[in-house]
Amino acid sequence: MTQPSATEAARRARRNIRLGSLGAALEYYDFVVYLYVATLIGQAFFPADLSPTMRLVQTLAIYSTGLLIRPVAGILIARVADRVGRKQLFMLTVVVMAVATLGIGLLPTYEQVGWPAPVLLLLLRVAQGCAVGGEIPAAAVFVTEHARPDGVARAGAFQQMTAYSGFLFGAGAAFVAGLVATHLTPDTPSLAWRLPFLVGGVLGVVAIYLRRRIDETPAFVNETVEQDNRPAAPVREVLLRHRPAVLFAVLVAVALTLVNVTYFNFWPTYLQTSLGLSSTSALLASLVAIAAAMAAMPAWGYLADRYGWSRMLRWASLATAVTAVLLLLVLPTLPPDSALAIWIPLPAAMAAAGIPAAAPGMISSIFPTEVRQTGFSLPYNVVIAVLGGFLNLILVWLVATVGLGAPMYTVLVACVLVLVASVAVLRIRTYLGRGAQPAARSRPRPRAARDSRHEVGDLRGGGRRPHRRARRGVRPRACRGDDSGVPSNGRRAGRSGCGRLARARRDPRPGRRPVARPAPAAAVRPGRAVLPGSPPRVLPGARPGHRAARGVVAEARLLLRQRRCGRRPVRRRAGLAGIVDVRPRAGGWGGDRARRT
Repeated sequence: MTQPSATEAARRARRNIRLGSLGAALEYYDFVVYLYVATLIGQAFFPADLSPTMRLVQTLAIYSTGLLIRPVAGILIARVADRVGRKQLFMLTVVVMAVATLGIGLLPTYEQVGWPAPVLLLLLRVAQGCAVGGEIPAAAVFVTEHARPDGVARAGAFQQMTAYSGFLFGAGAAFVAGLVATHLTPDTPSLAWRLPFLVGGVLGVVAIYLRRRIDETPAFVNETVEQDNRPAAPVREVLLRHRPAVLFAVLVAVALTLVNVTYFNFWPTYLQTSLGLSSTSALLASLVAIAAAMAAMPAWGYLADRYGWSRMLRWASLATAVTAVLLLLVLPTLPPDSALAIWIPLPAAMAAAGIPAAAPGMISSIFPTEVRQTGFSLPYNVVIAVLGGFLNLILVWLVATVGLGAPMYTVLVACVLVLVASVAVLRIRTYLGRGAQPAARSRPRPRAARDSRHEVGDLRGGGRRPHRRARRGVRPRACRGDDSGVPSNGRRAGRSGCGRLARARRDPRPGRRPVARPAPAAAVRPGRAVLPGSPPRVLPGARPGHRAARGVVAEARLLLRQRRCGRRPVRRRAGLAGIVDVRPRAGGWGGDRARRT
């Protein structure tokens, strides 16, 4: 198979980034369009004798189930994706979302089938939550792994920009569906809520067709498949070996959630209830803010690639804080239904766009390839589910308690977190982008690879679990037969076993192979004990021309066995006339005596 040219590889990478980002937009569209028609869904899927408030509460409760299922589904999907590949799971999430969205558009109402209608709606919302929990981290990892080293931030910003277009498409679809149901088909008012879901299902089918052409990421193929570096438990690997990266990802995800919910989700409600704007003006203001953020995201990505994550985060934090203070000073003084309230959030949205623009590339780059999607999905989905599900209610309470400046205070808290992240990112190891370091293996090499690298073995029995002291560079091995004349008992050596081994070395008897023999004429590394034995071998890590006897390995095994059994080790060092045993005196530990063998 011929390798593609550089131009062809770059073209295919751009195509993969576009298709991966398009799926995220459809996921956001399908997930958010529910909110724009929530009132109509409540009227269709719950009894008519319920109050409008109770219908709305139950409708939003079903919406919240999708948020609560996100972390569980996202972690499970990411765990499989880190083992089998990004492409397969990438296709799965789009199929699940398309089927669930199309199913909601075709559901019967409560008047037609009764209680099964809200139950089916709940199940399809759970399926949507599973798809979104796996899609957003998968899209971020997919596009950043396909990006060039000097374009990771721009690829992540493009993915976020495309995903935010789902908000615009969702609002536009709900608006057009309302016009169609009111003016064109007044006899079928259910089209006002069915049409957006049907359109989303059709777009999902188109996305499935387009995603057939995507390629597996080069990073996964080169670093995981070819090197057989698939971790058995990615979640445990992330929590045990990458805790600083997980904490940093939580910090970024919290700041991202505060900004997103405040400026792009809660903002229409805030304008209507607190500032007295009409629903149309509030929706227009929200769309203007989203469009402004989308336009600014590529610029923030360029700054991150050009000047680094730390500088970009500092600039985004300062710009967001300045514009939030501007809103804090101006908004409370505006008259009700003022047109300025629609356009004044424009600079604030453009400044705050730097935080979501940095999140995909930055979180993806701090985890190695073999656990990257799990490392992204675990903190991101947990924060979104825990904080994002309740932040709207918290903001309502803050506005009633603190006053009209409560949303801006929340954004200022996010600015402080981003400023902390700009300092912490300098201490976090990165695996993607400029200055990336090669990933260390997250699990032990297979036995064949270990034996080929270390000719005399790892001082560890074949098939046995690694000892806890192997992490500190000491690799013990159970008592086993070898070429050094040490007898084998087939099990872990006890005190009596070590005693027999020591006596066999100290007092060779007839029929036993004596251990101390004339040392071979071989160069030995300085500072290493020499046990005369078989022909010398090159020890791992030795400089060219330096050799040592294989008996050194046997001596190390003996010392490790005695140390594990709780006995004071027998130290043997090379003397002028042979091997010197240094042992405690028979009367106690007050001194040592040397005996020549």
